[in-house]
Amino acid sequence: MVKLSKKKKILIGIAAFVLVVLVVAGYIIAYKYKDIIHKALPEAVADATDSLYHISVKNVSINILNRSVTLKGVHLWADSAEVARRERDSMAKPIYLDIHIPKLKVSGIMWDKLTGGEGYSCGLFSVVRPKITIYKTDSALSIYDTASSKPLKREFSASTIRVTNGKVNYAFRNKADTNKLQFEQCDVELNDWELSDESLEEQSRFLLAEQGTIDIGSMLYAPDNFDYKLSLAKIRFSSNDNKFTARDLQLKLKMSQEEFFRKQNMQKEIYELDFPTLEFTDIDRNRLMSKGELHVSAVHLNQSKIKILMNRKLPPNTKSKLGKYPNQLLRKLKLPVYVKTLKVHKGDVTYSEIVEKTDQTGSIHFSNVGGTASNITNIPALVEKDKYCVVKLEGKFSKYTNTHATFRFLLDDPKGGFSVEARMGTLQARQINEQTKAFASIEVKSLNMKNMHVQLAGDERQASGNFTMRYSNLGIRILKKPEDVEDGKRKKGLLTFIANNMVIYSNNPMPGEDVRHVEIQVDRDELKSFFNLIWKNILQGVQNTAIRDLEVIDWIKNNEEEAKDNQTQIREFFTRDKEKAKERKQRRKEREKEREQDQ
Repeated sequence: MVKLSKKKKILIGIAAFVLVVLVVAGYIIAYKYKDIIHKALPEAVADATDSLYHISVKNVSINILNRSVTLKGVHLWADSAEVARRERDSMAKPIYLDIHIPKLKVSGIMWDKLTGGEGYSCGLFSVVRPKITIYKTDSALSIYDTASSKPLKREFSASTIRVTNGKVNYAFRNKADTNKLQFEQCDVELNDWELSDESLEEQSRFLLAEQGTIDIGSMLYAPDNFDYKLSLAKIRFSSNDNKFTARDLQLKLKMSQEEFFRKQNMQKEIYELDFPTLEFTDIDRNRLMSKGELHVSAVHLNQSKIKILMNRKLPPNTKSKLGKYPNQLLRKLKLPVYVKTLKVHKGDVTYSEIVEKTDQTGSIHFSNVGGTASNITNIPALVEKDKYCVVKLEGKFSKYTNTHATFRFLLDDPKGGFSVEARMGTLQARQINEQTKAFASIEVKSLNMKNMHVQLAGDERQASGNFTMRYSNLGIRILKKPEDVEDGKRKKGLLTFIANNMVIYSNNPMPGEDVRHVEIQVDRDELKSFFNLIWKNILQGVQNTAIRDLEVIDWIKNNEEEAKDNQTQIREFFTRDKEKAKERKQRRKEREKEREQDQ
């Protein structure tokens, strides 16, 4: 054992004494600052919120050397009496907060400012695992809120505010459903944050910070009174580039399709959305904060999938859909919005329908969909400069057929004025056979469509235009009953014979004749959608191009037995029809020759 000299013992004793004094002083100072913090926090919160919020802390730990304070069991909540008073006076805030924080650490505290009453300043303000509930107030209680906020007595600044692994619930006040909207794994970092009268006026700041980022692991919207659940993952926003990104946006039923249809007393679509990526670029935060207008340079949707299923076996929906065209819905949107360009890349759209007459499901499928929508806006000043929203799309119909469509929506027309031009390339019978069997009880045995072109203009009441479809070798089989196609056995009957030989045009143009161009016009069924009107016009164009007389087919379907007894008369009818067509063609050629001779 080493013996210590008297001098060393004295030095060690002095060091120990100094250490004890520092510890005691630290406890005394810490106790003093604890008292200051316990007193200053409620005052600061009351000052910053005009006496609306309270705060409580279970435990306070102070480290004098690194100027840090750790708070545990922090609870911030709105004063219920003050909330009730403001609601009675119609001066309520749009939202109220209730925040629980297990651990809050503040580092680099400027003690001199705190004790001198100048304000609150620190280096790092760290919040760990907070649980935040946001209550939305009834808008009727806040529409007359004209009270101006009082000037802040003290300012609050922090070099960095950091929130780690937070959880946020958004709910309506006084509602049982407190999980209306959930955000999980929320991480936030704000740099050069400042709460002052000046910073509150600076629209360029992001949440009172010079710059910041928000990362959210997941979002879920699934209230009890809603049949769907909406979810998002990996949400991110950065104020540096003003870009918002998200992954895996999904809208799906919370139940099976069978259960959903059992709940319905009328026809209603099932929607299923799957957007793997979603991106908003160049968001104008200044306009959003100062005018409440959302301005976005571009929206990108990549590899999105949309599925729609309609059950026609249910009673018809008697609710009018007037006023629900895309441009009409945009006009009614409460949020002023301007999207310069929306870009779609490699999308996929499927519309399916359970048909009442055939009890089959027919589907229309577009794959590899891409294109743009430009000038999406409901802001009057921008609409006055450019009143058209133009949507250009292309893709593959039934896997192989090239399809192009251009929609032009009038943004200033309350009646939903629009025009559309669409083109479709080559198509074979096998691509549409299943659909025609399900939708129309007709099997397309053969078809070589070379191209199709449709031009339409209309509004919420009607649409009309021109239609051309060039094709050859059209042959069909009329299926009166579903069992006609069971086990691969098909019955060839009188209807099919008449259709292929007397009713349909097998080619366009027919041999020796000109191409048939038809005019189309359909009055809108106000119980049906915008795209139903487009589809009905195309269907009318196909029928008028390929079928000589639809009334004859309908009559034969309903009077097949009588038709069998009158085959000779039916043949004579169509023979006379063909002869009349030849006579009309000959007269047309004669008139053309006469005009050429006159010229």
